[in-house]
Amino acid sequence: MKSLEDMKELFGSSMSSFQEQLDKKSPSPPTTTGLAAEFNTFRTFIMSALATLQQQVDFLARGMDAVEMRSRRKMYLF
Repeated sequence: MKSLEDMKELFGSSMSSFQEQLDKKSPSPPTTTGLAAEFNTFRTFIMSALATLQQQVDFLARGMDAVEMRSRRKMYLF
């Protein structure tokens, strides 16, 4: 599981690289294969980010459940 900081760094560097490529005065338009490769890279990154966020939400939900169960153990039922 990557940390959010690692993912933020990776995203920033990828976007900087992409922006540099856009800023270059290229005489030919981008190729379909190049766009497809960039899209696949971006899609992979986004899916990885979503998976990491989902894992963190699951972890927090389990933690909240554990806290709630501990507080219930201390209560008396009348």
